Amino acid sequence: MLKKGFTFRVYLSYIICAIIAIFIIGFNIFYFLYYAEGREVKMTDVMAFLTGSVAICTLLYYSFSLERTDYFHQENLKLNRHQYSYEVVSRMTDPSMAESASILVELRETKSEQLEENNIKDFIEFLKVNPEKRTKLILILNYFEHMSLLVENKHVEEGIIKASFKTLFTSTYSLLKAYIDERQKTHRKSWIKFEELSKKWSKEQ
Repeated sequence: MLKKGFTFRVYLSYIICAIIAIFIIGFNIFYFLYYAEGREVKMTDVMAFLTGSVAICTLLYYSFSLERTDYFHQENLKLNRHQYSYEVVSRMTDPSMAESASILVELRETKSEQLEENNIKDFIEFLKVNPEKRTKLILILNYFEHMSLLVENKHVEEGIIKASFKTLFTSTYSLLKAYIDERQKTHRKSWIKFEELSKKWSKEQ
């Protein structure tokens, strides 16, 4: 609110200064070209000056108006990003997503040893014989990748996503790092944005 009020006062000051400058210039023109030389001031000269003055003021008004319109447009985009950010966050409470996310708790409690780098082949075999668990894991990782892409492209507010998912992102990446590394040996870009964002957030306070 303070920024908007300050901006409006600055615009108003510019307009007032422009109007004053126009009339000072006009006065000097009429004085030096007409009065000082004893020439008669015609109504057409006055009208031409007033018309030019109005045109200049109109141009100034539209230039400031366009800038204010752009400001409000940017504010509206920011508001939309906030709303979309909360929608993205709320999707984690959907029953299907919540059920898929439960696989992370299960893996942490029962498969931590297999998820170590030296035992990752055993974990991959475990997923092969448990396709429903693999489906849940892939779904949640894909969703994290989707959110990471939204953050990177500024379609959502990073601060909102970070406040809600920083701990989950960093802990999940730490848990599944060996699996993600193994997957990237054959699919180089698998969950790469999720990996990058998790590493970034883990370094931040």
